[in-house]
Amino acid sequence: MDNPFVTKGYSGPEYFCDRVKETSQLVELITNGNNMALISPRRVGKTDLIRHCFQQPEISDKYYTFHIDIYATSSLRDFVNVFGRATIVVTVASAVRVLSATASASSVATKSIMSLQTSRRDSPTNSTSWISKSGNSA
Repeated sequence: MDNPFVTKGYSGPEYFCDRVKETSQLVELITNGNNMALISPRRVGKTDLIRHCFQQPEISDKYYTFHIDIYATSSLRDFVNVFGRATIVVTVASAVRVLSATASASSVATKSIMSLQTSRRDSPTNSTSWISKSGNSA
């Protein structure tokens, strides 16, 4: 029998349970422009909580967000490369929002996003999430 529970990675709000209070607090902090740090032991869901917050309408409708995995970076050059790729992905995604009426533009942008994503979901991560208000360069 297959396991009915999602055990790896964020699979969307329909599979994310509990953490209502934490989600509300983080969304409020983000939308009020506050900086924050989430500190807790490994494997308790910090990254998925951030991804869940990024999916909330208060954030997804007003901000461009992205997540980068910096675990494999060993130098400033590596970090800049990973950060640059994520910036390109969010820029292309924002262009898709603007050009969503044109199916061919959406198709090209989707292929570009898929080819630029390189992070492994199954690796232990040191990760950073970024948020930028809509309309500003990320």
